Amino acid sequence: MHPLTVAPPPAPGPGRTLGALLSRRADARPDARPYPDLGITYAELRLRARSVAAYLGSVTPPGSRVLLAYPAGEGFAVALFGCVMAGMVAVPVPLTEAVGVAQVERAAVSCAPRVLLTTPGCAYEVGCLGGVRVVVADGAHVDGESMAGLAERWRPVGVMPSSPAYLRHVPEGRGEAEFTHEDILVTLLMLARTARLGLDERHLGWLADVHGLEPGWRVLLPVYRGDGG
Repeated sequence: MHPLTVAPPPAPGPGRTLGALLSRRADARPDARPYPDLGITYAELRLRARSVAAYLGSVTPPGSRVLLAYPAGEGFAVALFGCVMAGMVAVPVPLTEAVGVAQVERAAVSCAPRVLLTTPGCAYEVGCLGGVRVVVADGAHVDGESMAGLAERWRPVGVMPSSPAYLRHVPEGRGEAEFTHEDILVTLLMLARTARLGLDERHLGWLADVHGLEPGWRVLLPVYRGDGG
């Protein structure tokens, strides 16, 4: 008798990269809102993400790590999709009451990013981070340039499903592996199937954390599922 093996689920159909997934949603339902508590639509999310991607592509090569220091909200969603559309590796460091600027500074040392995307307040507090470029992306501008103007300069980048896209920062830890677009899409497929079985958000968060996708799953899963009215 052969041993039982379980194959991983296939990568989902709607776009083999995260940027392609967002573009598919924006083309199909431009005015739908993927996040019930936020006003941003798929079309607006894609436009702003392209602005961030255009800027990042002008200052650092694809494959570079980019710290994302934001509270939960539109800023984080735009920055995350902007990173992956530019072929960068997003490294989220969520700004909460428990996670302050000191954590961002430690992540800048342990994760070796080229760029920090963040809010005006965080940028003011962190000051200089050595060789890390500190950039404010506030929803209307990126490093002082208008998002509308940057979006016009955006050009597609040859991002592959096997390209690295995401790195989980673990405080006091080292050696975390980078996740590819395909890795993330497989995890999102698993989370979507599990959510349909009735698992609540807290347990979904635990499952996402086990698979290395906390906190990014909260931004990515609604777009993967095509949420929004």
